[in-house]
Amino acid sequence: MKNIFLIIFLVLFISRSNAQDTGSIMSFRGKYYQGNVKLSKNAIAEIVKPVPDAYHEVQRGRSAVTTGWIVMVGLGPAFFGAGIAFNALDIKHNPNNVYVIEGIADIIVLIGYGITKNGIIKIAKGVQIYNSSLKSGAPPNAYSLNFGLTKDGIGFTLRF
Repeated sequence: MKNIFLIIFLVLFISRSNAQDTGSIMSFRGKYYQGNVKLSKNAIAEIVKPVPDAYHEVQRGRSAVTTGWIVMVGLGPAFFGAGIAFNALDIKHNPNNVYVIEGIADIIVLIGYGITKNGIIKIAKGVQIYNSSLKSGAPPNAYSLNFGLTKDGIGFTLRF
């Protein structure tokens, strides 16, 4: 019985992946793939660059994910450590202050998680915009000439 369900799942998955455009980006369990290649957030940004709306959403999502991680991993434990330090120093203080500081640390971690989750949603929206532009048949910009940082230094890049 399990084998039948597995075969049905595989047939549906394969037929779904074959129906996708070859240039589209697929999402599976929070990871992004183009064909059989797993994409990083930087690679996604490079792929969607010809579609300005999608690129803007992906860039906003990437910066929100980074900011969320900094808040969640940097500031949250810092406040939690301050609460432990207050308790360890045992300076004349109200013991409830430690719980307030640790509560603030918990709230900061939750805020950082919310910012990160919002960034992930923005990246998914950018990918969706990119995929819909491919399906609509409207070609992205035929070419673009940019000046800025490249992987070899500063210079012009021509994309077509």
